[in-house]
Amino acid sequence: MNHVFHLLVAVAILSEAQAQDVKRDIPYANPAHERQVLDVYSAHNAKNLPVVFWIHGGGWQTGDKASVQIKPQAFMDKGFVFVSTNYRLLPSADMATIVRDIAKSIRWVHDHIAEHGGDPNRLFIMGHSAGAQLAALICTDDRYLKAEGLSLAIIKGCVPFDGDTYDVPAIIETAETRRRVHGLPQAKFGHREKFGNDPEKHRDFSAVTHVAKDKGIPPFLILHVAEHADTTAQAQRLGNALKEAGVPVTVFGAKETTHNKINADLGLPDDPATKALFEFLGNSKVAVRREGKKQEITPPATNLQEPFFLHVLLRQRLPAANEPDRFEVVQRREQWDPKKTAIIVCDMWDLHHCKRAVDRVKEMAPRMNEVIAKARDQGVFIIHAPSECMAAYENTPMRQRAKNPPPAKNLPKDIASGCDRIPAEEKGRYPIDQSDGGEDDQPAEHSQWAAYITSLGRNPKAPWMKEIDVLEIKAQDAVSDSGVEIWNLLEERGIHNVMLMGVHTNMCVLGRPFGLRQMAKNGKHVVLMRDLTDTMYNPARWPYVSHFEGTERIIEHIEKFVCPTTTSDQILGGKPFRFEKEAEVHRP
Repeated sequence: MNHVFHLLVAVAILSEAQAQDVKRDIPYANPAHERQVLDVYSAHNAKNLPVVFWIHGGGWQTGDKASVQIKPQAFMDKGFVFVSTNYRLLPSADMATIVRDIAKSIRWVHDHIAEHGGDPNRLFIMGHSAGAQLAALICTDDRYLKAEGLSLAIIKGCVPFDGDTYDVPAIIETAETRRRVHGLPQAKFGHREKFGNDPEKHRDFSAVTHVAKDKGIPPFLILHVAEHADTTAQAQRLGNALKEAGVPVTVFGAKETTHNKINADLGLPDDPATKALFEFLGNSKVAVRREGKKQEITPPATNLQEPFFLHVLLRQRLPAANEPDRFEVVQRREQWDPKKTAIIVCDMWDLHHCKRAVDRVKEMAPRMNEVIAKARDQGVFIIHAPSECMAAYENTPMRQRAKNPPPAKNLPKDIASGCDRIPAEEKGRYPIDQSDGGEDDQPAEHSQWAAYITSLGRNPKAPWMKEIDVLEIKAQDAVSDSGVEIWNLLEERGIHNVMLMGVHTNMCVLGRPFGLRQMAKNGKHVVLMRDLTDTMYNPARWPYVSHFEGTERIIEHIEKFVCPTTTSDQILGGKPFRFEKEAEVHRP
């Protein structure tokens, strides 16, 4: 593995390992259906780098190219350009149309990836679940690429992840027999129907059908969950077929993982499947170009000093395999480069129109300040974002710092605006009623508080003027409430990892121009620090639970549809923060 590590480090160094440049929603057909688009992630100034082409899963019925977790940054850090593609879905399109979409997308990559720093003749095709079937098929059945004027020669490796449909007739027989034995009704739209309800089509959409000697089929790494009987059997079936045809192949079963987790963990340095993947890529002799000449990398003879990383445990809720309405809690550990990480402190104001909200901010702020101080010392960039309070900081270096970065080349078109929903959230029901503004003060208490704010000469409906004084703003920090400014700051520094903390989870933290939704949909690896946040939720409104349970439900919604979460102990150690009155709810 040391050989592989040094090889990939060398590739990253030669590609200058700079901040990512993301181009989204590029059409690959003309005219293009709304699903015939792809995203390209590349390092600034990338040139002639190998390309990872990623195909998402989702049972050929759901899924999106944006669901790539940490993959883009992980591959770019190793010296690759990363492409993630969408394709039309069942039942609106049939399986042949879906495969042709993948071929068209690869054709676009071949024709245009050099404009984004990639080498069109060094493609590695990868995919998870349904995407694994598509990856394996496109790399064995050369008819689809030939229809686009291409050959298998441009593909240097194929890596399907935990697919169960490399031999479609076999999985149909397995699944239907299992249901019969257990007295269960057959699926109304199972593999039989998805692949055309025709035995000939079932064979034709099976990668094993098309494996043969001397076709130019690229080397394969077949990754699967070791404890999953179906994907294990299918991986071995495809592996044996490739081996018999003389195609280099490795079958790797990852232990102590799940169908979703093997996908989510891809890119983690300590993840066994990731290690197997980069060993495979290393053995594929990934070449670079230096001074116009193609060269193979020679690994250095001595070990390079390991950089310091933040170690962060993330939690997310992902649809269960074959049960998309049920969510599984998935946790994964990541290592973050502090210099590629920022903390955004959202709307931790000095005053608020809700007294109880102010009390909770005051209680949370000391712990938050400890997190900020330690993260800052470790090299994390701190951005204070008390919205509508910029006048208090106008003449400070921290405010000027936010105004000075050059405009980012990849500035999202809507980053100046708030965002009240992203497409993924349409799949679930919003978990609380916040239509009353979320104030949980008692009426008499609230009236007294409004009178107090008025006595200070402030607007009782919007009394905030600055960030709470408990939070220290240091000279190296920035102050901004602008999505454009904050995006420019992040891009200037090559920052990919973004933590948000502050209030209020369901409103500002989610919806601000610099909030979770905007960061997530525009490609940042964003997480919520779930123990250093608080909702605006009134228990007198649906679902009629405690205030803290309302916060928990918003956190669950975020973990399902927006981004992962973490806790402050990942920075400070010890235990996560809890409000004094939070004993009424369990916060894991």
